[in-house]
Amino acid sequence: MNRMIRIFLIYIVVFALTALTNISSIAWSQVQTNNKEHGIAGHSILATYLVSTYMKQGIYLDEVRTILEDRRGLIWMGSIIGLYCYDPFREEWRVYNDALGPRSLRWIKNITEDAQGRIWAQDGLRGWAYFDGTAWHKAKELFPPSIKKEPLFCFSASNDILWFGSSDGLIKYDGVKWTKPFLPPSEIERDNPHNKEKDRHSTAYPNKFDSEDEKNPLNEGWCGHQDRDGLIWIGTKKSLLTFHPYTKKWEVISLPGNLEGVWHIYEDRQARLWFADSRGNMTVYDKRVKRWSSYNLTTYFPKLDLAIEGIYQDKTGRMMIATSEGLVLFDAAQGSWELLTAYNTNRLLGYNVNCVTEDKRGRIWVVGEEAVIVLSNELRIR
Repeated sequence: MNRMIRIFLIYIVVFALTALTNISSIAWSQVQTNNKEHGIAGHSILATYLVSTYMKQGIYLDEVRTILEDRRGLIWMGSIIGLYCYDPFREEWRVYNDALGPRSLRWIKNITEDAQGRIWAQDGLRGWAYFDGTAWHKAKELFPPSIKKEPLFCFSASNDILWFGSSDGLIKYDGVKWTKPFLPPSEIERDNPHNKEKDRHSTAYPNKFDSEDEKNPLNEGWCGHQDRDGLIWIGTKKSLLTFHPYTKKWEVISLPGNLEGVWHIYEDRQARLWFADSRGNMTVYDKRVKRWSSYNLTTYFPKLDLAIEGIYQDKTGRMMIATSEGLVLFDAAQGSWELLTAYNTNRLLGYNVNCVTEDKRGRIWVVGEEAVIVLSNELRIR
């Protein structure tokens, strides 16, 4: 009798273990299917760089805020903890946090490349440095005498021309020569895109600047962009500036919509300009019809406080917005908004997306909580 009981108990244990194994296999299969086949936002995944894997090497991928693929195909990533370079051909990583001394390149705000192939990086606390292919150098070695104060921002235009902006002015660099600084005049034309009548008669927006920051709004510059027509747009804490490189004409545009400063500028495939602050506000300017449109992410996701970290448009026309709560998808044609997180899409995305951008080969890079994810730009799965 005891022998029969033992055999029965063994049978139950074996049956239970078999069932659990099958369930685990199905669950793992579903995770693999979600990760590889369904991808993210309909884009298949080409590669993933797991945060947990590289953290052991002192590389904190979940804190990456800016990504650049240079002309050699190297991938540069700047985080609030350091500066990294990935060589996809050798599958090697390099860490440049201490390239100019202890903690010299840590809070990386911007990475760009000039016409000579030099890599420029901006440490938000310690200023600019450049990499000549062999070693890092302080940018002061290349800056002209006209740049007395550290540039606040830099952006790349056509033909790898760089524009640096500081309180000394806006300066163009073609990789060899620097132009003289272009400064906004003390009296500058203003425009309010939403209420011209109010702006014209309001003492809050005088045409003549009174304070030091108003006399030179570049003192509060944060980002810049040269659009397809050649016009330069500069985002500041209090306004938008435009500068025409040929006519040398400046204009100040009072912040449209609910923008609390301009921290991001992006031009989409239809040549519309997207301006965003860090509080979930976005304004779009359609130059073809000279129309401004404003959006607030809390309108569509009222229970969340979404800080905007980046803007990108895929080939289908959908806007992909990196936020502190996940990846927001906006389809203007359908009028639809969707928030993607680990809960409703790939688990690697997590609940915080710090960056979304495109490399020179058209691949989409998304920085999630669990991994840096590389996506195909082709929409294969709906």
